[in-house]
Amino acid sequence: MKRWIAGALAALFLGSAASSPALAAGPQPEPPAQMQQQEPVQEPDAPGTVSWENLRSRIEAGSLDARALGENISTIQAMDYDALLDRLRPQLNNLATAQWYASLAGNQYAADTVGQAYGTLRETFDAVWDGDLQADNADLVRRLEDGRNQLTAGGQSLYLAILGMEQSAADGQRSLAALDRSLTELRLRQKLGQVSALTVQELEQTRATVASQLQTLDATLATYKIQLQTMLGVEPDGQLTLLPLPVLAPAELDALDCEADLERAKAASLALYDAKQTLDDAKEEWQDTRYTSFRYEQQMADHTWSAAQITYQSTVQAFETGFRSLYRAVQDQRQVVAGKEAAAAYQDRALEAARAQYARGRIAQAALLSAEDSAAAARSELAGAKRDLFSALQTYRNAVEYGIVN
Repeated sequence: MKRWIAGALAALFLGSAASSPALAAGPQPEPPAQMQQQEPVQEPDAPGTVSWENLRSRIEAGSLDARALGENISTIQAMDYDALLDRLRPQLNNLATAQWYASLAGNQYAADTVGQAYGTLRETFDAVWDGDLQADNADLVRRLEDGRNQLTAGGQSLYLAILGMEQSAADGQRSLAALDRSLTELRLRQKLGQVSALTVQELEQTRATVASQLQTLDATLATYKIQLQTMLGVEPDGQLTLLPLPVLAPAELDALDCEADLERAKAASLALYDAKQTLDDAKEEWQDTRYTSFRYEQQMADHTWSAAQITYQSTVQAFETGFRSLYRAVQDQRQVVAGKEAAAAYQDRALEAARAQYARGRIAQAALLSAEDSAAAARSELAGAKRDLFSALQTYRNAVEYGIVN
């Protein structure tokens, strides 16, 4: 049976709860399981810094949007339905008595008016008594929690993006240093007549382009940090230090179970929940209309119901496909990290060899600096691959815990 939608009556209940101390002080419903999980206690972040471990809690406590969602959730959970029923019963009795007296007095207009009020209040009472309002409010809490989860997931993406830009800025500075060395060499060779002025100017233009790109990157980085600071509820001045990401243990990745995690993700997904509600409504409408005396209406109802089923199946299929893609992304990124680790180890060995050769006077300083740049670049690529693996895993976790599959 299609659930009774509270509509305007829900606003009436909320208004009553807000104005009644008894309702506000009543027992709260049990919070969802995901809200009962106790996060490990983390040390607070130092001023001007933010850590990944504290990011979620700080967004929920500092973001105005997250705080508003939290207060709305608390408002709904503060409702005491038993107290509301106790409050409605005498009101119904009073209205019934008033209607009876109005009828005895022959005032039919007053009796009808009071009867309408009684009917409206009775619908309210029945909605609470049957649990329809509680179900609707549970749905609303779920949607509000989903909005808060989406908000914190956005903050996590922003954190990772900033780390990536900071690494790009460091790589850019290393490139500038290499260009400066090359320019020094070219200018010397120009004086010796070995290269033309145009060759030097081309490299100078390349350096100017790289420097301009780095300035743009710095401006973007400051903008992103301001956005994150706003989410954290701190002064948005663009001065924020992001602490390194936690180190992933191989056991964490080995423990992933795609099919078991998929079932958890489907249970947590608001999109699938909405799709199932739509399917249930369509089934009820089909059951209400399929027994009409007109054959064409029966055929229309059957086709409509069939379309609703196919639409639901398509939604579930798309969700499952998206989730499995997230799982595969984690596994693929693991092998990317392994490859980058091997490449970085090779470049480190090559650097050690270059240092030994330089110490013996067998290679020039430029060759040593080039080896240092190659090793630094390999380590940077490894750090980027590890960050991408962390990002893929976090996206997967958000899908499992909160049903967020984008």
